[in-house]
Amino acid sequence: MKYQIKPIEAIFNDKGFSQNAGYVTLYNFDNVTYEFIATTIRQLPAGISIPADSCLDAPNYIDENTAIVRDVKNNQWIYPPDHRGKQIYNIHDGSPKTVDFIGELPDTYTDKVPGSAFDSWNGKEWIEDKEKALKNRIDLAKQEQESRLSEADSYIYDLNEAIELELATDAQKELHKSWRQYRFVVKQININQPDSINWPAKPQQPNFISE
Repeated sequence: MKYQIKPIEAIFNDKGFSQNAGYVTLYNFDNVTYEFIATTIRQLPAGISIPADSCLDAPNYIDENTAIVRDVKNNQWIYPPDHRGKQIYNIHDGSPKTVDFIGELPDTYTDKVPGSAFDSWNGKEWIEDKEKALKNRIDLAKQEQESRLSEADSYIYDLNEAIELELATDAQKELHKSWRQYRFVVKQININQPDSINWPAKPQQPNFISE
């Protein structure tokens, strides 16, 4: 033939060695994960096999949610799910994790997003754990109560000092009484019923400047 219009293709025998020098299309995969990497064209001399971590059969086209992986044991391409980069959630505590592996999600994770920090997984979906949510509201109410009592104690202590030293004005004495009344009301609040709490207004800020 005067002209070689198409490149000469390498032909392989049943042992996998090239019978002639020529070009071959290789489908390459990672030597650790076996994920498909790229298609390359190489020229091979006669009498050698294709490079490691490559094969001659092309993989199928796939969608964005599927990976291409070489099953080296069975000498074929497989197409496992690919969730990499997506957020998944631990079904025991709702903690998030970004997928960094190929394949099915572990049984302990779901791609469904919890509705709140107080959701529990029922095997199919997240549902609100009412006891957990109530406990959280009680804890928050307890923190608020302790904060208000501590603030009241601080003002009462300062005003007590002014009264004991006979430096308090009538307004400050009245303010001392208001803070004690406020503290009493706050202390009586039942934090175990957080949804019905109506916190009392705080007395105005004390003024220690003598009249």
